[in-house]
Amino acid sequence: MFWFVLVVCVVYLLVLLSIAIAWAGIKPCDDQDKSLSVSVVVPFRNEEEHLGVLVASLDRQVYPEFEVVFVNDHSIDNSEALLTGLLSSVSFDYQIVSLGDAAGKKAAVEYGVGLAKGEVILTTDADCVSGQYWIQAMSRPFAYDQVQMVAGPVKLTGKSLFQRWQQMEFSVLIGTGAAGIAWKKPSMANGANLAYRKSVFYEVGGFKGVDTIASGDDELLLMKVCEKHPAGIRFAKSSDALVSTEALDSWSAFRNQRLRWAGKWRYGKRKAAMAGALLVFFFNLSFLLLPVLGLMGILEWWQVLALLAGRFLAELNLVWVLSYFFRQRLSFVALILHQILYPLYAIYFGVAANFGNYWWKGRTYKAPVQ
Repeated sequence: MFWFVLVVCVVYLLVLLSIAIAWAGIKPCDDQDKSLSVSVVVPFRNEEEHLGVLVASLDRQVYPEFEVVFVNDHSIDNSEALLTGLLSSVSFDYQIVSLGDAAGKKAAVEYGVGLAKGEVILTTDADCVSGQYWIQAMSRPFAYDQVQMVAGPVKLTGKSLFQRWQQMEFSVLIGTGAAGIAWKKPSMANGANLAYRKSVFYEVGGFKGVDTIASGDDELLLMKVCEKHPAGIRFAKSSDALVSTEALDSWSAFRNQRLRWAGKWRYGKRKAAMAGALLVFFFNLSFLLLPVLGLMGILEWWQVLALLAGRFLAELNLVWVLSYFFRQRLSFVALILHQILYPLYAIYFGVAANFGNYWWKGRTYKAPVQ
C-alpha cells in the first residue's frame, strides 16, 4: 500500500508539471494565408435570457465571410420569436431553423451542419459571448490543409466562491485538453468553441455511432476525427479565440452537468478517456489515504506533509499559468477548498456516473450502460 500510494502521488505531480510545460509550449497560429467561408452553428433550447448578448457579440465579428445557423431544439419559451427580432438589424447572414422529429444537441448540430454553406463549421452555445476577432482566430489554423479540427478555449465567469472554484477547475480541464492535443493524444474539447471542416464531418460520418448519448458533440466527434487524421487537430491558444459563459450557480445544476460529462467520457470504452478517468480516481484516492497512512504509522508525518505540499505547489503552478491566459484572478481560498474537497468530489462522480439519471435542458437522461 505504501509504495502504491507513493508512486501514484509522485506520478500525479509529474503529470501536472507535464501539462504546464505542454501548455507553455503551444504556439499561437499568427499567420493566415487565406480566408475560408465559415458557418457558425448555434443550437439553442429555452435560451431567451442569453440570446441578446450572443447576437450582439456575433454582430461585432471582424471577418469577411460568415453566416450563422441557429437551430431551435424544441424550445418551449419565447426564444425563436425573440431571436427573430434581434436579428432584424444585424450585418451578417443567418438562418433560423427548427428541428423536426429529432431532438437533442447533436441532432441540432448535425442539422445545422447540413444547411451550412461554409467550408468551416464553428460551433458555440447560446449562452456564450466572444470577442470581435473570435471567428478570425478560430478559422486561422485552417489555412494549413492538414488541419481538420480546431479546439478553442472557454472561460467561465461568476463572482461567488462556488463559481470561482469552477473557473479554476474548468481552466485546468481546458489546459489538460490542450496538452493532450499538443501530445497528439487528444481526449477533451468543448462544443462551446469548436471548429472543423464540413468535409471532415461527413468523412467521419458525423455523429453516427455516438448518437445514443445526449452529450458528446465535441469529444466524441474529436475522437472520430483523430482516428482519421491523427495529426490534423490543433488548439487555438489565443486570447482572441476565447469565448466565455457563466459558471453554474447551484450544486444541482453542477451535478447534472458533471454526470452528463462523465457519461460521454465512458462512452465507447475510449482508452485515453478511460485511462484518464482511472488516473484521476486513483490520484485522488491516494491523497485521501495519505493522512490514514500517517495515522497508521505506515508513513512518517513529514512524508505525508511533503506529498501534500508537493500537490499544492504543483496545482498552484498549473492554475497560476492558466489564470494568466484566461485573465482570471487567482483565488487562494478556492484553491485551498479544492485541495480539501476535490478528492471526495472526483471519487463521488467516478462512482455516481455509473448509476441513475441526469437532467439537461428540461429533459431527463439515463446514464449510459457499457
